[in-house]
Amino acid sequence: MKDALVEKDELSKHLLKYNRDVNPVMFGDSSGNGASVLANLLLTREFSRRPRNANSIETLGLGQVTYPKLLDITKTPEGWDRTKPLNGLDTDSTLNLDDWLAFLKMLLDFYIRENSFVTMSEDQKRWLGRHFSAKVFLPLQSEKDSIGRYKHWPLLKRKKTVVLGQLARPFKLLQAVIGFNLEDKSVQQKVDFWLEEAWKQLIQVGILESDADAWRLPIKNLSFKLPKSAWLCPITGRLIDTTLRGISPYLPANYLEQPNKYFCEKIQLPNYSEFKVDGSSEPRYLQMRQKVEKDLTVQDLRSRGIWNNLCDSIVEGGFYYRSAEHSAQLSSNLLKRYEEKFRKGEINVLSCSTTMEMGV
Repeated sequence: MKDALVEKDELSKHLLKYNRDVNPVMFGDSSGNGASVLANLLLTREFSRRPRNANSIETLGLGQVTYPKLLDITKTPEGWDRTKPLNGLDTDSTLNLDDWLAFLKMLLDFYIRENSFVTMSEDQKRWLGRHFSAKVFLPLQSEKDSIGRYKHWPLLKRKKTVVLGQLARPFKLLQAVIGFNLEDKSVQQKVDFWLEEAWKQLIQVGILESDADAWRLPIKNLSFKLPKSAWLCPITGRLIDTTLRGISPYLPANYLEQPNKYFCEKIQLPNYSEFKVDGSSEPRYLQMRQKVEKDLTVQDLRSRGIWNNLCDSIVEGGFYYRSAEHSAQLSSNLLKRYEEKFRKGEINVLSCSTTMEMGV
């Protein structure tokens, strides 16, 4: 994904030049790595956090985050494969390795990434331009208090009282699928054992990495692919690429009253590999527009409100715009630089007051 971004003209010719103007130290190194640095930042901005409701490549079903190192996990924890789910789209078979890997991926997507347990430098935070407080996990057996950005891995034994409606997502998900009574001490021990095994496996395969006696998820451990199908969440109306037996991860406090209400619907997605330019002189956006309009799967998704205009725009590919303000509040030297960049096409939208007309 990063290499593909680096090869895009929008990045290598336009976005990179702007960022070099703004921060020559970060993007203007002599080794020529500026484009790679910028591509990493763009991926970090899009995928460091998995949003619940906001539009994103993931929630629109246009891309899927994967964790290649999950494939190195080949064993389920003790008792997992002897457990039969009470709720879900398949309650006839016991849980298996695929279910365990799905649970681990949901931990990564909807607990670790959603709560910003990701590695991010100060330079990256500044470039993102928003308040971002990356958290870290304390070691599993740490006796330190969970304060500020230092948090414990979720375990029931750390709670003085188990209040079912206020549990963290991993507990609620297991309870909703398996039907556990989490007020039972023996059940709490089993759930904690599974979560401890999840922690150990994520570290053993190298998905979580140590950072000064704490643990985080580095962005480099994410990979990306085009999804073929997704699950429509009945709560958010957004698409989810992985579920545990079809149950949504976004369970409300009263989820035990009607667990069947939170089953996701399997959705077939378009074959995105067919959305390619044909090499003709016709602009990309027109070619993509025609392909999308003719695609029967897109037509069905659009009729249901799942495919929208934003999906169209992403598939068609956007236009690069760099804008600047031209007004009397700016110095004459800065205005001249803007005018020169506008003539060269480096700025293609110049918002002017009467200063331009008056020759100021």
